[in-house]
Amino acid sequence: MDYKDVVSWNTIIKTYGLHARQTEALSLFSEMQEDGWRPNRITFIALLSACSHGGLVDEGLNFLQLMIMEYRIVPDVEHYTCVVDSLARVGRLQEAYDLIKSMTVKPDDCVSGALLGGCRIHGNVSLGEIAANHLMKLKPQHPGYHVLLSNIYKDASRENEAAQVRAEMKDRGVFKFPGCSWIEICGEFHNFMTADKSHKKCTNIYSTLDGLTEQLMVEGYVPNLEFKVSSENLL
Repeated sequence: MDYKDVVSWNTIIKTYGLHARQTEALSLFSEMQEDGWRPNRITFIALLSACSHGGLVDEGLNFLQLMIMEYRIVPDVEHYTCVVDSLARVGRLQEAYDLIKSMTVKPDDCVSGALLGGCRIHGNVSLGEIAANHLMKLKPQHPGYHVLLSNIYKDASRENEAAQVRAEMKDRGVFKFPGCSWIEICGEFHNFMTADKSHKKCTNIYSTLDGLTEQLMVEGYVPNLEFKVSSENLL
C-alpha cells in the first residue's frame, strides 16, 4: 500500500484473526509498532479476538497488560470479553472469574456468557451458578442461560437442581424454541425442526439416517453422548 493508517493496519490484523491466521496477525502488529504507528482500542480488540480464537491465552493476557501499561488505553467490555472467552475455552475458569471481578467496567451478558460457556464445557458447577445467576438478572427471559445451567447440573448428575431450573423456566414463561433448518430441492423448500416428524417423507428420512448411522458404526465411529440433546432441552 502507498498509504497506511491505523484503520488499514487494524483491518488487516482483524482479517487475519477471523481466518485463523493468528501468527500473521501478531506479526503484523509487531510490524505496525516498528513502523511507528500507535495502536488504538480497535487494534487491541482485533488482537485479543485473534488470540481467543487461536488458543493463544497467555499472549492475550500480555496484550491486555500492554494496552493498559504501555499505551494507557482503558479496556472496555469488548476487550475483557475476548480475554475471558480465551481463558474459559481452555478451562482456566478461576482466572477468568478473577479477571471479571477486577474489571474497571461493569460486566455485561457477553462477559458472563463467555464464562458460563466455559463452565459448561469443563463442568464447573460453582462458577457456572455464579455466571448464570448474573446473566438471569441481566436478561431474565433469555432461555439459553437457563438451559446451559440446567445442562451443567445434568452433567454433574445433579438432576434435582436441573429439574428445578427447568421448572423455573416454565413458571417464568421462558421457552427455548427448537432449532430448525431449511433446504431447497427443485424449487421446493423443506423445513426440518429438532425432534419433528411432520415431514411427508419422514419415514424415509429417518430410515436413511439410521442406515448412515449403522455404516458409521461399522467404520468404527463411537458417538460422544456427553452433550446429547434431549427433549427436556426443548422447553
